[in-house]
Amino acid sequence: MTPEEPKPLSTFYLILAGISGLMSVGMAALGSHALEGKLQPGGDTLIEQASLFQLAHAICLIALFFTYASAPVILARTLRLSAAGFAFGLLLFCLPIYWLGINGPGSLGPFSILTPIGGVGFLIGWAGLSFAGLRYATAQR
Repeated sequence: MTPEEPKPLSTFYLILAGISGLMSVGMAALGSHALEGKLQPGGDTLIEQASLFQLAHAICLIALFFTYASAPVILARTLRLSAAGFAFGLLLFCLPIYWLGINGPGSLGPFSILTPIGGVGFLIGWAGLSFAGLRYATAQR
């Protein structure tokens, strides 16, 4: 690896993506079958939403992990920021939403602040990808 080449993206992101994919499918199945009738009102919708968000962003992390090493050097920081944003979103948005779906509104207490922080993480991830695209497009000219 030469000094200009970015270091590989941390394997943490690939591991998190794999666990998130597994968990999203498992939670969707639990919500549809094992927890049917046992959830708080609207809990099935929350679990479905969290599962969809978790699976979609796990796929984003996988794509970032495998494309990062071949990306132009000028995109390295922005792509790392995107990966970190998606990781924060997976942990701080999806997990509390699952909790709320199972335990109901107000059950997070002071930890209810985690969900909007996780949502901002997702926004940072998508903004980072958009910015990387713009940088790549302008660098190609």
